[in-house]
Amino acid sequence: MKKYSLILAASILAAAMLAGCANKTEDTGEAQTETAAAESETKESETVESILDRDADGNFIKPENYGTVKKLGKYKGLEVTLDDATVTDQDVEDEIQGILEAATELEAVDREAKLGDYVNIDYVGKKDGVAFDGGTAQGYDLGLGTGTFIAGFEDGLVGTKKGDVVDLNLTFPENYKSEELAGQDVVFTVTVNEVKEKNAPELTDEWVKEYTGGEITNVEDFRKECRSQLELYKKQDAEAMAQSDLIAQVINDSEFEPTVEAIEYEYQTMIGMYDQYAAMMGMTTDEYLEAYGVDPSAMKLQLSYYAEESVKQRLMENAIIEAEGLQVSDKDKQALADQYGYSVEEMESIYGDQFADYARSYMVVRYIYENAVKK
Repeated sequence: MKKYSLILAASILAAAMLAGCANKTEDTGEAQTETAAAESETKESETVESILDRDADGNFIKPENYGTVKKLGKYKGLEVTLDDATVTDQDVEDEIQGILEAATELEAVDREAKLGDYVNIDYVGKKDGVAFDGGTAQGYDLGLGTGTFIAGFEDGLVGTKKGDVVDLNLTFPENYKSEELAGQDVVFTVTVNEVKEKNAPELTDEWVKEYTGGEITNVEDFRKECRSQLELYKKQDAEAMAQSDLIAQVINDSEFEPTVEAIEYEYQTMIGMYDQYAAMMGMTTDEYLEAYGVDPSAMKLQLSYYAEESVKQRLMENAIIEAEGLQVSDKDKQALADQYGYSVEEMESIYGDQFADYARSYMVVRYIYENAVKK
């Protein structure tokens, strides 16, 4: 019922280009580590600047030569098992409850705060009487019971009301990410500006009409639309998993000689995506990854592996296009755009020339899928 956000669409499309990496056989773990380590050694001994050319704006130029396909594996008549895409009544109710929860508004109340409420607070954290970095904020909406802050912080605000000022004597966990604060005793002085309770909407015809902008006017049709969307998403997910499996089969049955330049370019493209997301949040890439509990070194090694697999997939696609005489059609572009809720024009505006590459990959993957035996 709603379009993907641009960032989500970007990440989904980027992930789609790595589809061949999703279903690796169990015995590739050691090879993956060795490949990643080899790529890491290459980066240490040979700088990116000496491998890749840049344009006038400093962007890396995509290499023309991605390598060769020594042997193209079987790509027609492959067998694949589709996941069950059945949508139950409970699935529909869970989806509706999720929508209602997302539409919940916060309403100020004149009473003491309880678990489940939100409190708007100002706070200052001090260690040995001195304010520490990252321990101060104003106008922060904190959900009591969400586990957002360290143990004891939220519990200490239960029972407070607007205008209260409380000192919370707390201890940071031993494994806290900041070494300066890990295991340390601190005091948070908290001012409660407002207490708010969640005001969830009721599922009525009036709410449905307002929520959908008049496109749906009653609860019964809203449930039908939710079921239809869930069926579509589950079908797409099942097909995506099957396509990933099929691509892996083709790649594992093929032999490639990728170029170092192509692997490096794909690696820089992938890491560049994280660089952009980190910059949007005012963080370094390492800080961004660590914030999501990801070890930067491990991620970069993993991306090195994915980069090589991405090159292999591109080489495989080239070989199949040449063997079958395939050409990207307007229908392919439209089908891909439809999956993300955008028009072709919007997708081209967002991704530029990259969209043509995505459509090209989509065409080949669909060709393999349509010529597969589904079980």
